Amino acid sequence: MGVRRGERAGGASRQAGCRRRLRKQAERAGGPELVNDGRETAPSKRILAAYPGYRKTHDGPLAIADHGLAALRRDCPHLDAWVLRVLEGERTV
Repeated sequence: MGVRRGERAGGASRQAGCRRRLRKQAERAGGPELVNDGRETAPSKRILAAYPGYRKTHDGPLAIADHGLAALRRDCPHLDAWVLRVLEGERTV
């Protein structure tokens, strides 16, 4: 998640704690794609609980850009399979 302008110096350590907490949740679930087990425990709800300032449509794309597509594909096999299907579709057009 990107640091917002004007956020206090403690914001960086809060974000690091948030990242650790969310990584542990993903590890316990068996991977980031397996975290979504209900409406109240959806990934965005978990992020909001860990980081109340989270804005899905603003921070989500920034987090994805920070992580990078290659890392997301490595960590998320379902996403990787979807990307491969999209790329294969481009080759057949």
